[in-house]
Amino acid sequence: MAGGGSNDVYVRNETRSAFAADDFSVMLPSSERCENTVALGSLLLLANKDLVTERVVRRAYCVGRGDPPSKLRSYPATSRQRSEQDGIVRVFVSRFFNRIGESLPTKHEVRCRGWRGLLEDDVTPHDGCQIEERLFYSDSVSDDLLWLDEPGSEIHEMPNPLLFRFSWDDIQEFPIEFNDRTGERYYYVDYEVILKQDHDDMTFSITIPRSGRGGKGANEYGDNPLYQEGSYDCSGDFKLVNTVGDTSMPL
Repeated sequence: MAGGGSNDVYVRNETRSAFAADDFSVMLPSSERCENTVALGSLLLLANKDLVTERVVRRAYCVGRGDPPSKLRSYPATSRQRSEQDGIVRVFVSRFFNRIGESLPTKHEVRCRGWRGLLEDDVTPHDGCQIEERLFYSDSVSDDLLWLDEPGSEIHEMPNPLLFRFSWDDIQEFPIEFNDRTGERYYYVDYEVILKQDHDDMTFSITIPRSGRGGKGANEYGDNPLYQEGSYDCSGDFKLVNTVGDTSMPL
């Protein structure tokens, strides 16, 4: 027990009684430190962030991907949309960066690849183009390939999407493709979104090859790729794990 409330004799006795049958020991800090234990712990973490080396995920984040599922019939008809770009029937499904309950280092990064077809109406010489990446979270599920727009879903959309803007000059080398059914022209773009976690800060970045198409190997995005990033705060979404002494500290 810790904190000022542990000075209460009634609270101490009730706590001991509740755990006595389970063979637990109820321990207390020394009387002179009892009321300061929580504050001291917070100051210790603030002064030395390296004390915490892992985090247990309580909230999972994901982006959406318009994929043509291998088992299309397992999704309701209302979830299926025919792409304006290539005419393929797709479902907007989840791609999670992390999983609820998994233990992660305080500094790590996760990658998620995707592609976009930028319609000609969405690209102008004055404004260039914008890639919008809808960001989602869940406190209860973290499976991939879940229909994100399903009514009553336990996956919720974040208030603001990730917005990445690129100039007209940036996209001039992107390949132009056609929808065989409609003749619609669009710019084809391969890209990768990276989530970088550093304690309570999340940085999302996007990387696009200058040619619009990604390759393979160590230089899959070619020389001098297009790159943008933005930061988010996720304090409270993780449980801190202090591996020094193998003790867990839920905050």
